[in-house]
Amino acid sequence: MQCHVCSFSNSGISFNHWELGVNVNQHYLGRCVLRLKRHCPSLSQLTSEEWTEFEELVPKIETSLKKSFDCVLVNWSCSMNRGFKRKPYNPHVHWHIIPRYDKQVNFKRTFYKDSEFGSVADFTKERLVDENLRVEIEKIISANLI
Repeated sequence: MQCHVCSFSNSGISFNHWELGVNVNQHYLGRCVLRLKRHCPSLSQLTSEEWTEFEELVPKIETSLKKSFDCVLVNWSCSMNRGFKRKPYNPHVHWHIIPRYDKQVNFKRTFYKDSEFGSVADFTKERLVDENLRVEIEKIISANLI
């Protein structure tokens, strides 16, 4: 069975063990996925090098999102549920990164409102963006990674 996370390879901002990609669903402006480059089914199977790099990336990514879009906080989620939808199970370690906003944000003449701020992010809401805007969001995030 093809791994849906592995199929995202060679896209986004690359690090030694991880790759950051901007989600086409921008209901939450700056929404990204950080995926482990190698196929790994469980957090408990990450190497110390992968954990160390992840630990270094978290503040860099959060700082970039705050600088890029003025979000208030960043939610991180690693549920991997889609890898268990059907047998044979095929999970892959990845993190959903959701910037959260306490006010309406204007980006490229488009307004984004986080109506769930202060609650759990609603993954069912969609605001699909075209490839040009997705790449533009990715470039801004990349430029602000420190």
